[in-house]
Amino acid sequence: VGTFMDAVEQGVQFILNHPEDSWQLFAQSGPDLDNELNRRAFKDTLPRFALRPGALDQRRYERFARFLSQEKMIKTVPELSQYAIAP
Repeated sequence: VGTFMDAVEQGVQFILNHPEDSWQLFAQSGPDLDNELNRRAFKDTLPRFALRPGALDQRRYERFARFLSQEKMIKTVPELSQYAIAP
C-alpha cells in the first residue's frame, strides 16, 4: 500500500508542479484526448487533487461511515481501524 500511495503522491506533485508538461503527456497518450473538452477538464481538475493523497482523514471516513449507516446502507458503523489504515 505504501509504495502505491507514494507513487500516487509523486504523480500528483508532478502534475501540480508541471501542469503544462502533464497536459502534454496526457494529450499525447491517446489520439482522441487532445481536444477542447479534455483541455478544460484537465485544467478544472487540477485544484481537486489532494496534496497528500496518502494521508488518512479520519473524520471524513467516520462521517461517511455514519452517513452510510443513517441511509441504511450498512447495519453498524465499524471502528475506523476495521476499514482504513494510515500508510
